[in-house]
Amino acid sequence: MPGLRADKSSSRQSVSQRGKKSAKPKSGNFSLFFKALSFVILLGGLSFALLSGHIEALRQDSWNWWMATSQRAGFKVKNLIIDGHHHCSKTDVLQAVSLDMNKSIFDVSPSVVREKIEKLGWVKSAMVSRRLPHTLYIRIVEHHPIAFWQKDAKLHLIDNYGQIIKADKIGPFTQLPILTGDGAVEKAPVLIEEVSRYSAIASRMTGAVYISKRRWDLILDNKLRVQLPEVSANFKEAIKYLDQLNQEQPLQERDIVVIDLRVPDRVFFYLSQEMRAPGIKLKGEKSA
Repeated sequence: MPGLRADKSSSRQSVSQRGKKSAKPKSGNFSLFFKALSFVILLGGLSFALLSGHIEALRQDSWNWWMATSQRAGFKVKNLIIDGHHHCSKTDVLQAVSLDMNKSIFDVSPSVVREKIEKLGWVKSAMVSRRLPHTLYIRIVEHHPIAFWQKDAKLHLIDNYGQIIKADKIGPFTQLPILTGDGAVEKAPVLIEEVSRYSAIASRMTGAVYISKRRWDLILDNKLRVQLPEVSANFKEAIKYLDQLNQEQPLQERDIVVIDLRVPDRVFFYLSQEMRAPGIKLKGEKSA
């Protein structure tokens, strides 16, 4: 009989242990359910707050508090430093920026200010930065005019990147050459850079005509036309040779109206009295 009691005790202990093991999953399921329910409630609350604008209002209130606090601490715009402007005035920049002085310097967006300045006709690019506690620094890079482009009897300034400058006042640049022809704007920088290597030619160049989007005719002293070969050919050598001719005998001292340099090994001179009987000279020969 003692063995029988031992079996019953063992059986009760086994049943008790099984009961304990079966209770654990119920507790775990309840905990998981509670976490899921909490997440759903939190997500719903956030969604409601976003839809009702509470978070945006809170963000705006925080931003306003920060701006007011920074102003009281002395972080407000008092000084404006502008560098690099020559053709556009400081007044032009101030009007473009339309900056409210004494506002918090943190409330001024450098990128927004830069975009406004770069809309000015003379401004090629700009850099804007804060210099705490109360200075806004603006660095301007202006267009560099190299010539005029004439279209429909109207003159447009061209910069050294082949871009049209949106400038109102062009009076100070009347000494620049006037270019004509389709495609002249984009090709102007290469021509002007090459001609500028020879000061005697550059100082006399009053204009140029871009012919058939392939080559240039230079106009010297508003009367002498120099026909250059195609840009894709040896037009740089032709300009160099033109300078050599001018060194041998200044071109303005000759009664010439056209110099044709389009043929690689020859140069043709057309005199004003006999346009139909050009003089022919082999390159390398001395001028008569």
